[in-house]
Amino acid sequence: MEEERSGISENLEKIQRDLQDSNAETRLAAIESLSQNPNAPHGLPFLFEALGDSEWRVRKATISAFLKLECDAQIVEKLIEFLACGDDAARRNTAIEVLIQLGECALPFILPKLAHPNREIRKFIADILGEIKNRRAVPELMMSLADPDENVQIAAAEALGRIRDPHAVESLIQLLRREDTLIQYAALKALQQIKDSRAVEPIIGLLGKQLLERAALEALSRLGDFRALNPILHALCQGSKKHRDAASVALVELYNRFSQDQKTRCICRVREVYGKDLSIYLISALEDDNLQIKLASIRILGWMGETKAIKGLIKCFDDQTQDEIITALVSMKGEAIEPLLAELPKASDRLREIIAQVFGEISDHKAVGSLIPLLSDSAGHVRQSAATALGRINDPLAIRPLLNLLKDPYPNVQEAAVEALGGFNQSSLYSVLIEYLASENPSLRGNAAKVLGRQKDKKAIPCLSFALKDEDPFVRKSAVEALGQHQEVDIESIAVLAHGDENISVRLSAIHVLTRREDVDLGRHLEPLLKDEDIWIRRAAIKALGDRGGAIAKRWVLEKLSDPAEVVQIASVEALGKMRDPDTLPMILGASSSPNDDVKKAVLLALGEIGDKTAVPAVKGFLADPNWDVRATAARTLGKLRDLTSKALLQELALTDSDSIVRQSAEFALEHLIEK
Repeated sequence: MEEERSGISENLEKIQRDLQDSNAETRLAAIESLSQNPNAPHGLPFLFEALGDSEWRVRKATISAFLKLECDAQIVEKLIEFLACGDDAARRNTAIEVLIQLGECALPFILPKLAHPNREIRKFIADILGEIKNRRAVPELMMSLADPDENVQIAAAEALGRIRDPHAVESLIQLLRREDTLIQYAALKALQQIKDSRAVEPIIGLLGKQLLERAALEALSRLGDFRALNPILHALCQGSKKHRDAASVALVELYNRFSQDQKTRCICRVREVYGKDLSIYLISALEDDNLQIKLASIRILGWMGETKAIKGLIKCFDDQTQDEIITALVSMKGEAIEPLLAELPKASDRLREIIAQVFGEISDHKAVGSLIPLLSDSAGHVRQSAATALGRINDPLAIRPLLNLLKDPYPNVQEAAVEALGGFNQSSLYSVLIEYLASENPSLRGNAAKVLGRQKDKKAIPCLSFALKDEDPFVRKSAVEALGQHQEVDIESIAVLAHGDENISVRLSAIHVLTRREDVDLGRHLEPLLKDEDIWIRRAAIKALGDRGGAIAKRWVLEKLSDPAEVVQIASVEALGKMRDPDTLPMILGASSSPNDDVKKAVLLALGEIGDKTAVPAVKGFLADPNWDVRATAARTLGKLRDLTSKALLQELALTDSDSIVRQSAEFALEHLIEK
C-alpha cells in the first residue's frame, strides 16, 4: 500500500512539473495522462489549474478531460468560481466552455446561480444557459429579466431567444415597452428567434423609434406574418435611405417565408404602392456596396417587371448577382427582349451567354431572330447557350442553323445542338439526319444518331442498328444510346457490344442500356462481364446488379468483394448497402480491413444504409482512424444509426478532433441522437 502511495505521489510530482514546463507539448502530454484516469481525485486540482493555460491546445484537452468526469456539485461550483476571473479571460472562457459542454447534467447546479450575489457570475450563468438551450432554464431566466443589473437582464433575454420557448414571449414583449433601448433591442432579437406571432403587433409599435427601426424591420421579416407586409412597405416607400435599405431586405425575407398564395398577394400589394419614387430608389440601390441591399432591389424590380432597370442590372452583373438578375429578367418576359438586344453589341462573352439563356427561358418567338446569329458567336459558351435557348423556343427557323453545330469544334456545343434538335419532329429534319449517318465526319454521324434517339422515331431503328458496326467508337456509342430509347430493339445486338466492343465507352453504354431494360435477364448478360479484364466494366456490371437486386445478384456481388481492384470492391460494398440485407453484415465488415480509405468509407456508408446496430462497435473503431474523411464518415454513420451509447465519444470528437470537418460531422451526428 505504501509503495502504491509512493508511486502516485511520484506520478503527481511529475505531472506538476510537466504542467509548469515551458514546452506546450509536454503540458499537453500531462493533461492527456490525467485524462486516462479522470475520476481520480488527486488529478482534479491540476485540471482546474490547466484551465488557464496559455496554449489553446492544452485548454482544449483540459475541456475534454473534464467531460470525462462525473458531473457533481463540487466540480461545477469550482468552475463557477472562475467566472469571476476578470483578469484571467482564458481560464474564465475555458470554464464557461466546460459548463456549456456539460449541458443538461449540470443544470441542477447552475440554475440556482442566477441568484448569485456577484452580477458578473449571474450574467455569465445566463449566457451559459442560453448556449445549453434546455427549456428547464426558462422559468429562472424569465425571473432574471427583472434582475437589478441591466447586463444580466440583457443576457437573460438573449438566452431565452436561443432557447426559443414560446412561454417567454409575453415577458419579452413587456420588455419592449421599457424606455431602455438596449433592453428593447435584446428583447426584440429574442422574439425574432422565437418566431411567435404574438410579437408582431408589439414589434410594429417600435417602427417609429429611430434606433430600433432597422432591427424591428428585420424581426418582422423573420416572423413571416402577413401583418408585417404593410409596415415594411410603408418604410420602403417613405423611410430614409437607411430605413429603405433595411425595408427592401426585410420585404424579400418576408416574401421568402410566405406560402405560394401569400407570395402572389404580396407582389400584388407591392404593385399597388409601386411608383416613380420607389422605382428610382430601387434602381439606384443596384449600385449599393451592400450585397444584401443590391440583391433585394434586383428581386423587387423583377417582381415589378421594371424594364427601365435593365441597364442597371447589366451593369451590376457578377457571380454574386447573376442568379437573381436572370430571374428578374425572365420575369419581365417579352418586354425585356428589346432592351437586352440593345445591350448585346457591347456585352462581354459571359453576358451574351446569359442574355441567350434569358431569351430561352422567356421562350418568346420574337427572340429567335436574335438568337440565330449567336449560333455563330466566337465564344463556344455563347453558341451553347443560344442552342439551348432555341431548343426551348422550338421554332422551325432554328433547325438549319442548329444542324451546323453538330460539327462544332466543342463537344458541349454539339451536345446542346443535339438536345435542341431532339425536340423537333419535322419530317425534313429526319431525312437530313439519315443523310448525316452516311457522312465522312464521325462527329456528324454520331450526333445524328443521338438526335434520332431523342426523337424516338421507330423508322430510324434499322439505320441506327447499322451504325452499331461503324468504325468510329463515338458513332457506335451514340447508336447504342439511341437504340436504348426503343423498347422494340433486339437486345442481343446491344449485348454483343457490351461483351466484345474494343472501346470501353461503347461497352459501358451497352451495359447501361441493358440495365435500363427491365425485361432483360441481367444475370445472363452481365455474369461474363464480372470477370472482364477491365476494372470499369466489372464495376459497371456490379453496380447494375446491385441496382436490380435479388438473391442471384447478391451472390455475385458478394463474390466481387474480394476483387483485386479497389474500385470494384467499393462498388460491391455500395451495392450491398443498397440491398439493405442484414445477413450481409459480416461480409461487409470483412471488407473494412482494407488499407484503402475509400473502401473503408464505402463500408461505413453501407452500414449506415443497412441500419443494423450490431455494427456499432465496428463503426466506433473508425473514430480513431488516421484519415479525417474516414473519421467524419464514421461519425455520420453513428448518427444515422441513432446509437445513444456513442454520445460521449461523439461529444469528445466534436470538441477535440484536429479536423474541422470531423468536428462538424460529430456535431451533426449528435443532433440526430438528440432528435431521437
